[in-house]
Amino acid sequence: MGSAAENFSERPPFSWARVLTVVLPALLVVGAVYAVTWREFNRESREKESKQRRQLGLESDTTIAPLRLDDKYTDADGDLVADTPQDAAKQISPDTLLFAFIAGPDAEQDRENWKEFLAFLSQRTGKHVNMLTFETTEKQLEALRDGKLHVAGFNTGAVPLAVNTAGFVPICARGGDDGKFSDSMQVIVPADSEIRNNHPEDLRGHTVVFVDRTSNSGYKAAVVLLREHHLEPLRDYGLRFSGAHPISIKSIGQGSYEVAPVSREMLNREIARGEVNAAQFRVIYESERFPPATLGYAYNLAPDLAGKVKAAFLEFSWNGTGLERQFTGSGATKFVPVSYKNDFALIRRNNDAVRDPPDIVDKSDQQPTESGG
Repeated sequence: MGSAAENFSERPPFSWARVLTVVLPALLVVGAVYAVTWREFNRESREKESKQRRQLGLESDTTIAPLRLDDKYTDADGDLVADTPQDAAKQISPDTLLFAFIAGPDAEQDRENWKEFLAFLSQRTGKHVNMLTFETTEKQLEALRDGKLHVAGFNTGAVPLAVNTAGFVPICARGGDDGKFSDSMQVIVPADSEIRNNHPEDLRGHTVVFVDRTSNSGYKAAVVLLREHHLEPLRDYGLRFSGAHPISIKSIGQGSYEVAPVSREMLNREIARGEVNAAQFRVIYESERFPPATLGYAYNLAPDLAGKVKAAFLEFSWNGTGLERQFTGSGATKFVPVSYKNDFALIRRNNDAVRDPPDIVDKSDQQPTESGG
């Protein structure tokens, strides 16, 4: 008993100081590790968000200048389009004109619809005409830059890129009998959606399904609209890409997407084809009209040949042709003249606000849209 009492009495008294000398250094170590980890997490998050925004063409990097005409071209008349070379030796008049419409996985299907126009173009120019197809816009641009494409069509959002980097000269776009362009951006939602008409701010917290990053009606115009209502992608609303206007339209009709900006032309065509019913969705916003997919030629075509190409587009009657069938329901009935400087002012502003990301400009990985803006 005495020994037990003696051992008990020899135990040191409890001391907070001793506890703190052990615990405090440990807490400091844990805190330091946490701070470093948190800083690293924040850094990685910021880098990830910055990369996402750059990929989306949204990064506000002042070192990236808005699209302007490449230095290899001249613009003496101030129309923002590359001039025909003054040196006749640099002008071309090939025996066979190479033509391509909108690039995309289904581009080959357009061949039948264009056969009457291609025959008319051949007749008017006295040239053989071959139609090429490209799976991506980047490949089509590359062909135009390299002189392997002479007459081409690009979706609305890609036209500034084609003009400034590949010497594309826009001459016409689809229009109605009234001579007005047939396209605009329409934002659609399922018919039973709680999102109100003409209230873009209602899109906060929703997921917006865009078409692709070069599309004006399917992406850029919508992003600019939402920014005007203080809504930023990733921060205020989610986003994804469908790859094509018809996919966005059908998915809204089925109720599997919440909201989608699409081409007015494409929407009308899908309704006319019976692919969707107008009662399945609502249009909650519509932009001003702008040129749909635009056609033109390479800047270095000889002036006489370029004039004949332009005349062929503007004189061609769609009646009874594949083009009339292809664009049934869109409101388009013929080609109408287009001024890049005037008619694409809105598109250029959208492109400066939502820039084509580096992988689109340098090496495209987008899914181009079907004949849309």
